[in-house]
Amino acid sequence: MSSPRRYIATALLAAFVALVAACGSGGEQRYSDEVREEYLSSCASGGSGEAYCRCTLAAFESRYTFAELEELVDAVDRSERLDEFLAIIAECS
Repeated sequence: MSSPRRYIATALLAAFVALVAACGSGGEQRYSDEVREEYLSSCASGGSGEAYCRCTLAAFESRYTFAELEELVDAVDRSERLDEFLAIIAECS
């Protein structure tokens, strides 16, 4: 993975890790407004543009419940399911 892409992936993962830790389990429900706002803010503060942050959020929301997102973040943190995570990043790049 190229350096800028690795930086973006790391920033997105960090945004989701912080979000999951701060918001706790969302069960099977879709992301709350609080979760969405926090993600967009964290993503943008990581240096990504608003359009990119909205694209990644929409992609994650369309594929994963919040509980499934927690599982994905945990897996990526263990260096598992990286291709799945990076596919969304590539979709929005």
